[in-house]
Amino acid sequence: MNKFLGTINVEILYQFVQALIESDARSSLLILEQLVSEGKDVSNIVVSLVRHFRSIMFVKILHPDEISMLS
Repeated sequence: MNKFLGTINVEILYQFVQALIESDARSSLLILEQLVSEGKDVSNIVVSLVRHFRSIMFVKILHPDEISMLS
């Protein structure tokens, strides 16, 4: 389904975000290269990342007690 909609697979997005958080440039670039080679538009990748980080910020702001339980 993601293939037809041009959206990014959630698992790959999580791997990409984890690589960014860990400052793992090699993994980040490999995942980005994979996404681009699959025909994903770079602007869609950026939008997906922004939405993901925005969701994390909302959870952190609105439910800080739940975040502390996860760490």
